[in-house]
Parts: sequence; structure tokens; C-alpha cells
Amino acid sequence: MGEGRRETEEKGAEKKESGEEDAEREDEENEGKGKPGRKPGHEPAWREQPEPDETIEVPLDNCVHCGGELGDPSGKKTSLVTDIPDPEPLKTTEFKLHCSECPHCGEENVATHPDCSDEGEYGPNTLVQATLFKHEERLPNRKTADLLETLRELHRAQDRLPLP
Repeated sequence: MGEGRRETEEKGAEKKESGEEDAEREDEENEGKGKPGRKPGHEPAWREQPEPDETIEVPLDNCVHCGGELGDPSGKKTSLVTDIPDPEPLKTTEFKLHCSECPHCGEENVATHPDCSDEGEYGPNTLVQATLFKHEERLPNRKTADLLETLRELHRAQDRLPLP
């Protein structure tokens, strides 16, 4: 009995050295999953190419290998790059709302402006973005505030955003 155990241990050691044991484990994990990628006969799925917003010609006058002059190009290679634009800096607007007391009824009147919120210190775009993070992405107030700080450098928004 001791001899059989020794043979099993020796075979196990040989498998470890050759890497067979890892290959067997991977085969067991991938069993029934098939080969990754598009299957033969299946139509390829390509991302629709967007219309470029800007086209930049990139000429090449000299050989990158030897520095020799190249002359007229023999062709052009097109490369479409889609990127997220740099965020615009925050825009803070000060509204000086004129106040007047009515000489007829004595009531206080304050001018209004469509871009000036009645309450709070954030404009409609900031409130929409915060609402989307909270309700569409289901982020708690703290993470919504953290994300606004990271993406838009809007500091300490957690305590001041009027989120429902």
C-alpha cells in the first residue's frame, strides 16, 4: 500500500513540474464553454463609424527611419478617434437682483432671472447632473458629491445640493 501512494505522489510531482496540472484545471474550468470569439458562419458585428467633427491632415515630409525626403504620398491611412472632450471649467455667475418697495402697496419686490435659481447656489445643469447620478445611476448623496468633485471640481457639494 505504501508503494502505491509513493507512485501517486511521484506522478503528482511530475505533473506540477511540467505544468500539466494547471492545464488540466483550465480545461475543467472551460469545459462546455467552447472556443471564445465569433463562431464560423456568424456575421461580424461592427460599430457604426461616426461622422467626424473635424478632419486633420497629417503630412509626412521625411522618412522616420533615415530622414530622407519622401515627396508626394502614395496613399492615406484613415484613423478615426472618438474621445470625450475636456470638461469646460465651471462658470459662476453673480446675479445682482434689484429690490424695490412698491410705493402703492408697500410690498418688497425682487427682480428674477431665468438662470438664477430661487433657492440654493447651483444652476439647472448642475442639478440635472446630480439628479441623474442619484436616480439613474443610483448613487448615494456622498458618492454623487464625490463624483461631481472629481469630474467638475465642484467642492463640498454634498451638504449643499438639494437632492430629494
